[in-house]
Amino acid sequence: IEDVFYFPLIWFAHCWNLIKTSLDEITAQDKIPFSTKSLPISSKDDVKRFFFTRAKWNSMEPAIHDWDLVLIKQQNEYNSTDKILLTHNWTPKIKYLKVKNGQYVLFSLNKDIDDFEISSKDEVEIIGVVKLIITNS
Repeated sequence: IEDVFYFPLIWFAHCWNLIKTSLDEITAQDKIPFSTKSLPISSKDDVKRFFFTRAKWNSMEPAIHDWDLVLIKQQNEYNSTDKILLTHNWTPKIKYLKVKNGQYVLFSLNKDIDDFEISSKDEVEIIGVVKLIITNS
């Protein structure tokens, strides 16, 4: 099928190191075939900026559950309504990142998880934006 692309699967606990090396270096057994027809892909080169990861924990419930497959588009730009994959002090997280009272804050969807203000001492890097969630339930 022409519209199927084999997207890399980057395990959540290791995603920082793998993204920093190269998405192209991921072996075939760590790739997931998926149709590109419904994805916001603008070119053949653009498709290489997408990868899957597995969610961990429940901080983004009810939208994202533990062990759901999440399709990420690797990019630095995001909107305040985007769920993003970022590293916070070298730990990968899927969150909302917003400005509140002049301070960057990490937000979860799960109301039992407190918001987290980012300090100037924290290391934060935007990896990409969540484009699709395939639920595990």
